[in-house]
Amino acid sequence: MVFHRKRGFFDPKFVIDDQPIKRMCTVKFLGVSVDEQLSWGDHVKMSQNISVLFKVKDLLSSYYLHTLYCSLILPYMIYACEIWVITLTANLKR
Repeated sequence: MVFHRKRGFFDPKFVIDDQPIKRMCTVKFLGVSVDEQLSWGDHVKMSQNISVLFKVKDLLSSYYLHTLYCSLILPYMIYACEIWVITLTANLKR
């Protein structure tokens, strides 16, 4: 993955000891998926967990829903929250 300011397609070639380095479009670092546009689009686990919570909302008491929220959703929101805020701000300006 290469971060750059150029718009459009940018495909530099990197070589170490005459071996080309494979270009990656998405990288997972410390549990956070990052793509080339810094959109974090691959980081979808939280939305899947929200779906689970929505499906069981009529079956469980508020206590258990809160417990599920704290175990399935809250950790994704807290972990790397600085990154989420920066991305949200950038996307809102578009």
